[in-house]
Order: sequence, then structure tokens, then C-alpha cells
Amino acid sequence: MRDPMWLDENPLHDPAASVQGCHRDAGAYPFVVARALHATSVMDVACTGSTGGLNTGMVNNTGGVRSPHLYLNGNGHPKRSPPPNKPQLDIFDTKKPDLVTVTLGANDINFAAVAGQCYGTRLGNPCAPGTALDQTEDRALTQEKANLAVVIQDIESRTSGHRPLIAVTEYYNPFPANGGARCVDTAPSFAGFTFSVVGERENWMVSLLQRMDQNIADDVKEMNDRYGNVLAVDLRLVTGIDDHRWCSADPWFYGPSIQLAASGNPAPFHPTPQGQSAIGEFLAGRIQKWLSSNPRGPGGYGSP
Repeated sequence: MRDPMWLDENPLHDPAASVQGCHRDAGAYPFVVARALHATSVMDVACTGSTGGLNTGMVNNTGGVRSPHLYLNGNGHPKRSPPPNKPQLDIFDTKKPDLVTVTLGANDINFAAVAGQCYGTRLGNPCAPGTALDQTEDRALTQEKANLAVVIQDIESRTSGHRPLIAVTEYYNPFPANGGARCVDTAPSFAGFTFSVVGERENWMVSLLQRMDQNIADDVKEMNDRYGNVLAVDLRLVTGIDDHRWCSADPWFYGPSIQLAASGNPAPFHPTPQGQSAIGEFLAGRIQKWLSSNPRGPGGYGSP
């Protein structure tokens, strides 16, 4: 299986819709879902770094879902060329799908950069309750929750008359299941220095993921109560996932160590091909179960 984190090509996606590289690949979990459900067609509009907010040019607000995706250069400023990608939700102007899968939130809280601070800060600990970073993430989580609610509402408004099932995934926890384990992804070494998050930093990062997952669950419940066609899928329940976290013999998630092998690789915290497959199969099962008890009406799924 090809690694979806390395390739920009996607044979099932119109290249004209992706001006800048988004790291799409047919091995990603939506395609696993599509094959499992015997879908007749599938369209991938996901993109590395997308956020649910409008593109203000800030690091954690590059847009991509509701507004054009602004790519940032190494200084954190929007690139002038090539032009930004079109908003992902514009796909609904021409396509009327029966199923929409959504994974959104980590970029809204700038999780990758936060992880960089947790791993890279050797003097003091910014990754703990009550720190300035903790307060920043409190605000980011509030905005992330609002962003996701608006994205779901936008999908609902754009698909009126042909409403799909909207399956929103919560996030997995890649950190070791036993906690405190030391390996190349929890305590990587570089140039003679070890950058460890084992202990309080790891606990704080896990709590950050848990708070984001709770936001997603709360948003989905509210939107499903309103529309009847929104499903939350907790990826922490994927079969066998606890045996394949970091520091295991066969992790299903790339860790920071991949940066040592290829600087600038976008894969840290993303699933490996095996992880994508496991997530896709689990998600397909949850979707199939939902569909079996929620028949499609004349206007689509959910409330009229």
C-alpha cells in the first residue's frame, strides 16, 4: 500500500481542484471506507493543514474548508505563489454525496506546533495546566468547537434536498497505552540531546486531545439533535488500536521520529498505511450500522 503522507497524487481526484500539494492518496481512510461500502464514486478534498476557520493568515487559521486554503512559508506568512486552493466545501456546489466524512480540529488548535513546543523546550515546561500555552489552547479549543459547528451547518445548507450522512471522527491517542514509556517517539534524540515528553508534558498533550474530542462529541450531538444525520465516531475504539500506539512493536501512527528521517515530512501524528486501513474499516462498520437503522428519506438522511 502506498503511504498517503508522501504522495500528492490522487487518481480519484480532479488535479485542477488542488493547486498546492495536499498529501492525498488512495490509501487514506475515506477510500478504505468507500471500498468497504462498495461506493460507486469517491471524491477527496482533504488537505494538509486545513482549518475550519476563515483564513486570517494566522498559523492556526489558514482556512481550507470554508475559505481558500492559505499556505504558509517558513516564517508563518501566507505564500504568494501558487494561489490558494478553493474552499473544500465548494465541492457541494456540483456534487451531492450520500456520505461525507470529516476529520477536523487538530489544525484549529495548532496541535503540531504545540507538540513542537512540548518536545523542543528544554528549560521550563510550557505544557502544563495554568501555563501561557495552556491558556492559549483554552481559547483555541473554544474557537475549534465553534468552527466545527459552522462547518457542519454549512454542509447541511449546501446539501438541502439531498442530505448525506455526515460522519465526524474524533481523534485517536497515539501516545503509549501504558503511559510513561520511553522510545524514539516519546523521547527522541538529536545531535546528542534527548527531547522527552514522558511525564507531565505527555499527560498534558493527551488531555488536550481529550478536550478536543469532547468538543467534537458535543458538537455532533447538538447537530444530530437538530438535523438527524450527523454521526460521531470515536477512533479510540478502533479494534486493536491500543496494541499499536507509539513504543509498540508495530505503531499505526507516525511519531516525531520520522522528522529525523525526512525533515519537513508532514506525517507526524498521522496514521501509517496500516493505521489508515484499520481506521477506515472501523469507520465503515460504524457507518453501515447507522445506515441499517436510519433509512434514507426523499430528501436524504435525517429530519425533513
